[in-house]
Amino acid sequence: MIARIRAWTPFEQILAVMAVSFVVGAVGGGWIFEQFHRIPPEAVVGVRGSLALSFCSFVAFVLSVYRILRGDAPLDLHPPPDWNPVVAMLLAIGIGGLIGISIFR
Repeated sequence: MIARIRAWTPFEQILAVMAVSFVVGAVGGGWIFEQFHRIPPEAVVGVRGSLALSFCSFVAFVLSVYRILRGDAPLDLHPPPDWNPVVAMLLAIGIGGLIGISIFR
């Protein structure tokens, strides 16, 4: 049997794009940065985390500007109501942790 796959909500779509951009920023951005700057081995994780978070933020900015220029309303990016409140809380804590790690490392 073929299972029908439901369409992703805008919130799920933006989470998927952010996850992919985070990995691209960490791997690709880290590689490009290392071509121009020597990074001590103990700082590699912090630098890659910062680059990943920066690229993730850049992608979110570009998507927002694109929607506004197209004349669309901004996305309402709150967790869907059927999500467990604990999952939504963990998502917020995870994002805060990523920001904290990239700044204070």
